Amino acid sequence: MMLKSFLKWFFTIFFLLIFFLLYNSIYFDIPRDEIENKYAKPPSDFIILDDGSRIHYRDEGNPNGPTIFLLHGFTSSLFSFEKLTPLINQEYRIISFDFPGFGLTGAVPNRDYSFEALLKTVKKMKNKLEVENFTILGHSMGGRVAWYYAAQNPNEIDGLIIIGSGVIADNDDLKKVKENTGDPIIFDLLRTDFPFKNQLLYITPRFFASQGAKTAIFDHTLVTDELVTQYHEIALLEGSRMAFGDMMSGINDEDFLDDIDLLKSIESPTLVIHGEKDNLVSLWSVDYFIKNIAQAEYKLYPNIGHFPVYENPLQSASDINKFLLSLK
Repeated sequence: MMLKSFLKWFFTIFFLLIFFLLYNSIYFDIPRDEIENKYAKPPSDFIILDDGSRIHYRDEGNPNGPTIFLLHGFTSSLFSFEKLTPLINQEYRIISFDFPGFGLTGAVPNRDYSFEALLKTVKKMKNKLEVENFTILGHSMGGRVAWYYAAQNPNEIDGLIIIGSGVIADNDDLKKVKENTGDPIIFDLLRTDFPFKNQLLYITPRFFASQGAKTAIFDHTLVTDELVTQYHEIALLEGSRMAFGDMMSGINDEDFLDDIDLLKSIESPTLVIHGEKDNLVSLWSVDYFIKNIAQAEYKLYPNIGHFPVYENPLQSASDINKFLLSLK
């Protein structure tokens, strides 16, 4: 009888604990109007592309000056450049935007969140905003988009800046990446089909945003409540988690492999910035840029993680402005 009573109380407490954890982890969508009223402050604006996508963007600086595009990383947004943008040479026209599936852009009608779709979005924004030539800067995932775009559209590019990004040349490299960093379990789950997959997307505790930021940022004192709240609330934008599910479902291991011959074709002057303490992109994968891009300059920041433009915006801006000056 004592064993029976013990098991009864054990399972009661166990299921109450599970219920409590789920109750505090499940969040419903936040209406778009509410999110935009809080975060889409001037100079934020929205533009409709020909495919019906409503893109959140900012167009700052000198409208008649040379142009620089800022491309954000995975699970991030144009807000990742807020510390950097005011420090960039204000003679430049500075354009940043949220890719489909991210930030205040969120879900798009065609539900295409592939890497090719990101490249097409850069082209569409360039045409929509009537930009001829430009310098392209990308952080993390945005860095990969930036160098692919520079290689595929050399006549449009004045300069290339790659921040916190690396190259995966073959399956051996991919294996090393998985061994060193690994994907969160939730990412692996979302790449497969199983019952209640969509419901799983609503388990989005604030803890995820906090831990994600602490993984990317070396100095954890920079991971403020304001930053965590911003990441968490924007992730809850209505439709965005379903878009993330679509995105993850469409990813295969082959999508992470890079074309080294394409990398070698880049002729643009290139600046590579990387944090020495980056836990997400290993230094060995950055070497591909240095070895294969003819005009590559490399800056390694000590005691900086995956997010140099946030962790040390002054140094980032100084190196970027020197690079921009060299393009004249």
